[in-house]
Amino acid sequence: MTGPRVRRAGPLAPTAAVRESRTRGPSPGSCAARWSERSPSSVSLTISPLFHAGAGPLPNDRSIAAIAIICQRRQLVENLARKDPAPNSVRVGQVLETATRLFTERGYEAASIRDLAAELAIRPSSLYHHFPGKQNILFTICFGMQRDFNAEVMPHLAAGRTPEEAIRGTIRQHILFSQRRKGEVLVNIRERRSLPPKLLARVNELRRQYRDAVADVIADGHRQGVFRLTQPKLAAMAILDMANGQALWFKPRDRRDLDRLADSYAQAAVVLLGGWVPVP
Repeated sequence: MTGPRVRRAGPLAPTAAVRESRTRGPSPGSCAARWSERSPSSVSLTISPLFHAGAGPLPNDRSIAAIAIICQRRQLVENLARKDPAPNSVRVGQVLETATRLFTERGYEAASIRDLAAELAIRPSSLYHHFPGKQNILFTICFGMQRDFNAEVMPHLAAGRTPEEAIRGTIRQHILFSQRRKGEVLVNIRERRSLPPKLLARVNELRRQYRDAVADVIADGHRQGVFRLTQPKLAAMAILDMANGQALWFKPRDRRDLDRLADSYAQAAVVLLGGWVPVP
């Protein structure tokens, strides 16, 4: 004899709170906490069985959108981290060397920050860890070159040498430096006018110091009867323009070729000053 049949109870009706959660769905904040550590590829594989198994309320459009945004941002950061090295891994010297080449080949105005970043294999924003902007890169190239130039060339104008020796040694070293640092010299000659006035004035001050030191030696040579002229600054600008001009066209085949040109220009400057006939 069998006992009374026991009727198996069906599923319990959801409470009002559960019904509301299934209707409204979880907030974006709860989605962020739950899904911020998941990658986009795992979302589609995980979300369906998770909720169908009763692990949580069914997501609505708002929660899915929040999950997708979080995962996309996470993936974007991971991709950028893989593609772009840390800014500190790119040295300032690398930036200046590459910028010098681009400014020489394309001109300052035509070479953009994006071009420079592409050459360095970094994002454009990474350059701002080293320089506030493109003008500051140009200034650093021009000012640094002129500072180094003055430190190397101007000692040849020091006291203790005859005016001819001073001019000859200065022009020779001028040319040797210009050929060794040709890219920076060309940028300084061609592109420094693109600097804002305050930065341009700092570069021009260094150039003026050099020109005035050369003019002082020429004036001393005139007082000694070695050089024939009455306008030392004009004479200084003339021989310095001559020395600067070779950087625009001269490409030495070897060191002997370079020494030959440097010696020829140095002697030409002395001869020019010695035979200078001022225009009445």
